[in-house]
This record gives sequence, structure tokens and C-alpha cells, in this order.
Amino acid sequence: MTLHKLAAGSGYTYLTKQVAAHDATERRQAGLTAYYEEKGEAPGRWLGTGLVGLDLAEGDVVTEEQMKLLFGRGRHPRSDEADAAERGWGALGRAFPRFDATTLRR
Repeated sequence: MTLHKLAAGSGYTYLTKQVAAHDATERRQAGLTAYYEEKGEAPGRWLGTGLVGLDLAEGDVVTEEQMKLLFGRGRHPRSDEADAAERGWGALGRAFPRFDATTLRR
């Protein structure tokens, strides 16, 4: 088991680059037994009572763009759609703070 820190802003990229890719860091030819050797997680799905306020349907697959908007930019997961402004799908609270690289201090 490994641990990975997920942070607001770019933390979602771990999910799209590692977990969604079945934790495979190399590309290889898939053979007939690949199905049984698969690792990783199934695609995420939208669940919960808060979906009503987000105009999302329970059970829909979470797309990479929706993750980028919600976790990476703090925006409504459908704020890239053409009628988003009319529906009020924009920022969800304050923007995530950005920090410069820091050094460890004792």
C-alpha cells in the first residue's frame, strides 16, 4: 500500500494519472489475460444528496474535466457548459489559495 497526498488545486491529477490508469506507469500490450490482471479502481460515480444542488444525476460517471473543475479550480463541475452562466454554475466559494515552495524550518 502507498499513500499519496491529495491537495486542492492539482491533487486530482493523481486520480486521473494513476488510479484511473489502473496504477500502471508503463504502457504494455494487453494480452488475453489482461482482464484478470487489471489493477486500480472503476471510474468514479456521482452519489449523495448534494447532487440536487449541483444538477448532477446519481450514478453518472465523473469525468476528468468535472474533477478538474471541482477539485482543481473550485468551480461547479459543469461550469464549462455553454449555459453555465445562465444556470449560475460558476465558482463554489473562494478560490483555492496558492502557495510558493517552502523550506522546512526547525
